[in-house]
Amino acid sequence: MGYPSVTMNETMDSLQKSLDQLEDATDLAEFSKMRGLVEPQILRSRDPLLICQLGAIYREWKLWREAEDVLQKAVRLEPSLPNPYRSLGLLFIHRDDLAWGESLERARRSLEEAVRVEKSVNDPSAATHTLLGRVYFSLEDRNRAESEFRAALSIDPRYTEATYNLATTLGERHDPPIEEIVALLKHSVEDDPHYFVALRDLGWQLRHTSLAEAEYYLSRALHEAQDDVLAHIYYARIKFDSEPAVAEEHYQKAIALDPADGELHRLLGLLYMRQDRPEDANRELFSAIELDPNNEASVTAYIDFLQAIEAQARDQFYSSVKKHSTLPDQVIRRDTTTSMSTASANTQRNCATSIAIRCSAD
Repeated sequence: MGYPSVTMNETMDSLQKSLDQLEDATDLAEFSKMRGLVEPQILRSRDPLLICQLGAIYREWKLWREAEDVLQKAVRLEPSLPNPYRSLGLLFIHRDDLAWGESLERARRSLEEAVRVEKSVNDPSAATHTLLGRVYFSLEDRNRAESEFRAALSIDPRYTEATYNLATTLGERHDPPIEEIVALLKHSVEDDPHYFVALRDLGWQLRHTSLAEAEYYLSRALHEAQDDVLAHIYYARIKFDSEPAVAEEHYQKAIALDPADGELHRLLGLLYMRQDRPEDANRELFSAIELDPNNEASVTAYIDFLQAIEAQARDQFYSSVKKHSTLPDQVIRRDTTTSMSTASANTQRNCATSIAIRCSAD
């Protein structure tokens, strides 16, 4: 009596099931045990798509070198298949064991190769162009980033990631096309009503034309992601004049989420200055400098604060925060009768670098 034969489909189904089980592993011990059994089976199959899945699982576990090794095997098995190149590009975007510049360059080369192969087999992918666009954006090549996002949308006009990233890239222009940006972001949230970063950025873009709409979209963003610092900052900014108590609440929530960000303390300190709450302003503005002594905006804001109060109170305010601080006196203690142009020059001499401000003034 003969045994039933095992078909190729049954073998592939079994291998796929093994990969699914490996992906579902809940801890490192379970994963390592299963990996020792699954990896040899997948490599013996010589199926580049299954090997790509194995590489993706290794990427999720941050097994960077192992992921690269198996993906390179997939490339060698089938050089005309774009998937391994795209997976390598995604791997290098995520890797944290390499210098960021090196990761980006390796990601760029892999994704450019993926685009080349897709073109040769007439199978273009919106995802590949979007990933390549993100790499160009990180490399500060905004023109090529925009080109890749537009290429992605020409392949799939409803590819939300490309739509959102194109809007972000256009926002980096010296004279951003606000109407196009708003249209793209609205398109993004129509396609995915829970896409919180698009909701957040759409609300921010609308602040000049419709505060009601801005509040509506920012509220939706906060409903989707209460732990997003930038959404709280944006909401505080639109409430800065009309409802300062609400603005204060959201700045405080942002600080609770990221207490080491000096820029958040500076923004809250500016709100307290606006509300004529000098003690609170003194505390927050000084905290901003303690957290980032090289931030010119924070140093300048505190100097402005000290110059705006009476000379007698000036030393009292400064001493009240300085006595518990290790911040060198020379960072702050300057002639407060100096003109602001001179103060600005002094600040530049004291600041080795200038950190980009999270929220620029309107």
